[in-house]
Amino acid sequence: MDNDPDDQLDEDILYFRMAHSYLRRNLTIKIEDASFVYLYQVKKLKLKYYDELLREFESRPTKVGEKNRELLWNCHRTLFLKMGVSKVYLDNLEEILVEEETIQRKMPWDLEYYMAMAGFFTNLTGSLDLLAQEINIIYDFQYDERISFSDIVNEMDKARERIDRGMERPRNGSVKNIYQIILDFGKGTFETIAAYRNFYTHRRNIPTAFNLDYVGVGTFSADNASGSPIFFDETGNRVSETESRILKAKLDEMRLSLSPFAAKIVSFGPPLHIQRTLRLPKKDKLKLLPSELDKDEDFEEVDVYELSKTFYDETVNFIERVGENFIKMYKTL
Repeated sequence: MDNDPDDQLDEDILYFRMAHSYLRRNLTIKIEDASFVYLYQVKKLKLKYYDELLREFESRPTKVGEKNRELLWNCHRTLFLKMGVSKVYLDNLEEILVEEETIQRKMPWDLEYYMAMAGFFTNLTGSLDLLAQEINIIYDFQYDERISFSDIVNEMDKARERIDRGMERPRNGSVKNIYQIILDFGKGTFETIAAYRNFYTHRRNIPTAFNLDYVGVGTFSADNASGSPIFFDETGNRVSETESRILKAKLDEMRLSLSPFAAKIVSFGPPLHIQRTLRLPKKDKLKLLPSELDKDEDFEEVDVYELSKTFYDETVNFIERVGENFIKMYKTL
């Protein structure tokens, strides 16, 4: 079903008012910062220490030099932007996988899915390459601007080996608080994210374990004891979080209030919602051809959205942990 044009107009007006208000208070900020307002206000993107670091890079005199300080500021802003773009693609992916049957598609869903996944992984790894440049400057690793996050992981590996052997270099002391954080992420989550990024970049026909179902229609029991309905199907099984959101929206449309004291039987009619469930090959199986994959053993247990959201959340957590150390280190320069 198409969105109500009046609702969309209201959303557009709200967004532009927020952007205009923000820009009017910050007259020195360029007009393209409306994109940052969107990520803050609409996508609710927050990174701990991001604003504090931006202020440090913008104003504090340091030994890194004026040009490097400007480069740090630009890298830090673009890191936020790329994490925001990743979030946009992640949200788009969720919408593609569960949508109303009556939706008028502008392009085939599998093409939109491919675009979302390629964009998600490319921007997620791109944000880490920007973080690598920040590490490079702050910790004086003396790489050029083509540095990648893999370079930083390798550098931290060497630093750990020297520290473990007691062969300290002057800069080893400064990385003691950060190298294990980087190695834990770099040798685990990042290697997996990079593998999927390469997979989507270099292969068009992506093998998936695919399942199609219809949700959002039928008879359910709704338990409202917590104040937010929990739905169970006719066999007593709790429905998925995705279907529960659809049913909750339909309840709101029906203006049906539920008692918090007892479960209520509720029936929902059309529209149907298509639920597409896709599981990707495991990281060590990505090089196999579709005919070589075992659908029971070679695919991830969770679907592609859950997997991608886990990667995103772990990357946000990692960037925040590194940012905490950046603050301490940068103030000593």
